[in-house]
Amino acid sequence: MALPHIIYPPGFPWPLSFYGAGAGSNVTPDSHPLIATPFDDEFEEPSLDAKWTWVNQGTSTAVVAQGACIMTSEAAAAESHRIIQQSIAAASFKVRTKCQLFGQGAYNGAGLVVGNSGSGKYYALGIYYTSTAIDCRWYVKALTNPTTLSSNLALGSAESILSSVNGQAPPAYLEFEYDGTNVIARISMSGYNTTFAQLYTATAASWLGTPDTIGINVDAENATLPAIAAFDWFRRIS
Repeated sequence: MALPHIIYPPGFPWPLSFYGAGAGSNVTPDSHPLIATPFDDEFEEPSLDAKWTWVNQGTSTAVVAQGACIMTSEAAAAESHRIIQQSIAAASFKVRTKCQLFGQGAYNGAGLVVGNSGSGKYYALGIYYTSTAIDCRWYVKALTNPTTLSSNLALGSAESILSSVNGQAPPAYLEFEYDGTNVIARISMSGYNTTFAQLYTATAASWLGTPDTIGINVDAENATLPAIAAFDWFRRIS
C-alpha cells in the first residue's frame, strides 16, 4: 500500500531526513517526497499557489498546466529576470528544482534563484541558449537586482555545451544550498543525489548577505523572443 503524501504546517519540526524521499519501490528523483515542506510545490493544482510572489513580473506569466509551472517572459533586449519567489528564514537550507528551457531565443535562460530581500541582490543558477540559439550552457550569475547583472560568476565552457532538440534544452536539476556560511550552486542532469556537480561557492557575507528568498525564474535577453521554461517541481530538500 502506498504511503500518504503528507504536508506539514509551517513551523512544524519536520524530520529532515525524509525530505525528497519518495514512497514505494520505484523511487526516482521525480517521485513525490514522502513528507513535503510548506515550500514545496509539485505544480499540480489548477493555478499557481498563493505562496509565490512575483518580482519584476511585467507582462510575464506563470501558468500551472500538465503538472508543471510554465513561465513565459516578455521579450527584452538585456538582462531581465522574471522571478516568482518565497520568503525563507532558516539557519541553513537546500532547495532544488527540475527545469527545462525552450523557446530557442539566443541568450534567454531559466533556473533557480536565491536572494536577499534587504539588498535586492540575487544569485541565479540556470541554463541559457548560446548565440546560436541551438546549443545551451549552464550559468551562475550575481544580480544587483533582477535587471542588473553584477557579474557572471561561472559559465559553462565549450566542453559543457548541451545540444537542444528542436529548440528544447534537456531537463536539468538545479540546486542551491546555504549551509549557514556559504552559498553553493550545483547542477545534475539526472537528479540523483550523488550526481550533483558543484559549479560555484562563496560565503554569503562576501556579497549576497544572508539569503532569505528562494525561487525560480526566466531571463529574457532577446529583443524578439520570450524566455520560456517548464518547472516540473520545486522542493526544499533540507
